[in-house]
Amino acid sequence: MKDKAPKKVLCVDLGAVLIEFDGSPVEQLIKKEKRKRFTEQVIPRHDKDELHLWYLYKELVSGYFEEFVTFEKFVQAYASCIVKTHRPMFEALFQLRKENRARLVCTTDNNHFAFAQLALKCPEIFQLFKEGNGYQFVISYILHALKIDGSPFTRAGSEFGFAPSEGAVVDDRDYNLEAAVKVGFDKSACFLYKQGNKLNQKQFKKFLEKNFPKK
Repeated sequence: MKDKAPKKVLCVDLGAVLIEFDGSPVEQLIKKEKRKRFTEQVIPRHDKDELHLWYLYKELVSGYFEEFVTFEKFVQAYASCIVKTHRPMFEALFQLRKENRARLVCTTDNNHFAFAQLALKCPEIFQLFKEGNGYQFVISYILHALKIDGSPFTRAGSEFGFAPSEGAVVDDRDYNLEAAVKVGFDKSACFLYKQGNKLNQKQFKKFLEKNFPKK
């Protein structure tokens, strides 16, 4: 049986993959009994652009905060959640592009505020996804859809010119990888990334070698 053709495109997640993200500064402001609802129901609405930053704050003020929090304090806490670029992933992707082994497309569940913060704190990541004068990003707040429903992966292919069979995916959420498989990506070309896990990092290197072999 012949080996499958090498992949051409790697779809890359941001949070907990290429970016080190710590949600505790905001989480600490939220009542313990409301935290699950906040992460599972409120934030997805924010990432789909159903709640802009000011309205997100207004909703939290209405019953989520442990005590009254000013808008300024909330924004400062929110901004501090984005820590820095995750160097092991950045360096692996940088080398991949340098050797012309893959095109990179960012597929992220993200919102206006957090995405803009990336340009301030992690500007180097934008160069990974730059082609010509444009950038290859598929962002949930623009599509009004999260990766779990599969449409961002479909949009990535149609907008940047590749078939699912030509693409691979790296993400930190298994349900996002399952969604990618449902829209046509090979299961063997989907990698569950565990930031900070040295064994996982070695496995990811092998994943890249298999799917994007050196020419």
